[in-house]
Amino acid sequence: CDANAVVGKVVDADADFSDFEVGDRVVCTHYSGTVGSSSIDDYFYATVTEIGSGYVQTSEGTKVPTTGWAYLINQTVFDGDNYLNSASIHTVSVFVKVQGICLTKFTNAIKTGLGSYAYIGNCIFTDNRSCLVSFTLNNQYLMRSAFVNTPTNYNSIYFDSGPTLRISGCVFSALSPTDTIALKFAYDANSVYIEWCGIFGYAYGCRSVSVSNVHMAACYIDSTCTYGAYGYNITLKDCTNN
Repeated sequence: CDANAVVGKVVDADADFSDFEVGDRVVCTHYSGTVGSSSIDDYFYATVTEIGSGYVQTSEGTKVPTTGWAYLINQTVFDGDNYLNSASIHTVSVFVKVQGICLTKFTNAIKTGLGSYAYIGNCIFTDNRSCLVSFTLNNQYLMRSAFVNTPTNYNSIYFDSGPTLRISGCVFSALSPTDTIALKFAYDANSVYIEWCGIFGYAYGCRSVSVSNVHMAACYIDSTCTYGAYGYNITLKDCTNN
C-alpha cells in the first residue's frame, strides 16, 4: 500500500481497480521486521464499499493501511450454503492448484485425499468449519492466503499425514477462542514448515501430537490466543508468541 491517512482505504497508485466491484472481499495484512524474517502482526478483513482511481475504500472502520501493509482482493466467491455442502474441492490422487478465489461456509473448503498434491495461493477462506483437511502422503503448499472467521469449535487447518506441508505468508483468525485451532497436526505430520504468518484469536495457535514435527519461523501469535503453541515437537524460531 501507499501511505494514506483514511481508515480502511487501500491506496496503490500503480494498481488498476477498474475491473473490481463493490462487495469484493479484501484482506489487508501488516508486516513488521526486516526483509526475510518479517511476520504478520496485524490484519483486517473487510468488504469493498467504493472504488476510485488508485484506491478502494472498505468497510473496515479502525485501521489505516499505509506503507508496510499488503492487500489481497478477491472477486470470485464459492458459497457452501451455510455448510450444506461438505467440500468445495475434494481430491484423490491428483494435483490441484487453487489460486485467487474465496471459499465461504463449507464444512471442508478443500479436502485432499491419498495421493493428492495441493498448491493453494492468494485465496481467502472465510467462515469455513475447516479450510483445509489433508489426508495425503504428498506435499501441500499454502501461500499468501487468509483463513479468517473460523467458527467456534472448529479448526482452520487439519493435517493428518504427509512428508511436507509448507505454509508461508498467511493470516489466520477465529471468531472466538472457544475450542478453535488454527493449525492442527496429527499422526504422520512429519515435516511442517510455517513461516511469516499471523495467528489471532484461537484457543490454540498451533497444536500437535507426539509424532508430528512442526517448525515455525518468524510468525506472530497474538495474545488473543489462549495458547500459542501446544503439544509435541514444535520448534519456534524468531516468533512472537504468548
